[in-house]
Amino acid sequence: MAPWTRLSPLALVLALVCLGVTAASASAANSNRLYVNASADRPAGVDASRLYDVADHSASRWKLSVEGNASRMPGVKDGTQVIGFSKATAAQALGVTTVWSRTLYKVVTTRRCWRQNGRRRCQTTRRYVKNGVEVVEKDVQLNPSVPWEQGPSYPSPTRFDLESTILHELGHFANPLKDNHVFGCENSPMIDSIAPGEFWRDADDWLRYGCSASAGGRSKLAVPAAPQMRMLVVEHRLPPRFEH
Repeated sequence: MAPWTRLSPLALVLALVCLGVTAASASAANSNRLYVNASADRPAGVDASRLYDVADHSASRWKLSVEGNASRMPGVKDGTQVIGFSKATAAQALGVTTVWSRTLYKVVTTRRCWRQNGRRRCQTTRRYVKNGVEVVEKDVQLNPSVPWEQGPSYPSPTRFDLESTILHELGHFANPLKDNHVFGCENSPMIDSIAPGEFWRDADDWLRYGCSASAGGRSKLAVPAAPQMRMLVVEHRLPPRFEH
């Protein structure tokens, strides 16, 4: 079920504005296909099959497609879009979506004519103007050095929720050129940081400490001592491409 299917019509509009999620914006990305690396750097507490299933399910909620397994490392520009664990993930981040993009320029031709000494003279000039930004590749890295709850159980106050993190990072994957983080107590998988024990599984199934809208008895869990961790987007700008 898509994350916003249980929202009221007004809440649905607000969620789409906040997330920047529409069918058009999702399909406008360079490629909405990715692979799962379920072997490299995967921590002992996460099963390979569970990692694949969570990635596949979460991808479908953003209108993305998991195409299978791959051995390529996430976070490395190699022509294959991958989600998986990587020891190279920033220590302060649960997950990192890496985007490689480049600016596109097109040629604009201008012709100017005038009369000089009774004769018609013309001059043609060509110049490049910006024509958008192209996303070349996207990867998602997960931090293998933190305690994970792989699910489907809910995370304890000592573990980070794998499904919530993957769902968040694939929200960046689907919208790579938007800053679609939200903050505070917004009912969204795109919250900028998460603490152990917190999660967002659906619009009526989420927990964020200090938020009265959090669902059910799970909100009575003790606030963990461990700090929140960020979920990041890193963009690498490649040399521009000039279209003739």
